[in-house]
Amino acid sequence: MPALPAREDGAVLLPRTPTEMRLVEIWSEVLRLDATSPALSPADNFFALGGHSLLATQALSRVNEAFGIRLSLIDFLGAADLAALARIVEEQRPAGDALPPLAAQPRE
Repeated sequence: MPALPAREDGAVLLPRTPTEMRLVEIWSEVLRLDATSPALSPADNFFALGGHSLLATQALSRVNEAFGIRLSLIDFLGAADLAALARIVEEQRPAGDALPPLAAQPRE
């Protein structure tokens, strides 16, 4: 699996919302990113990470299923980065259909 490219400034912006966290999971699966790579950032671009149109359609299908929406390929392709895609997803989600809040889980 290919590793994520190193960031020039070394800074990593972590996902801030449950939507961004779920999108990170989806992108990581579709792009087959190495689990030992630095975390995806909300500023990351799908295509800069090695994505292409066929992988975009796979990611779009998973996004639509995960969030219960019908996002178009044009919307997906038009999102400049993960954070922009998260905003589009949030706009399309039915009102009152928020993701559950993040909660720490004990390790076993």
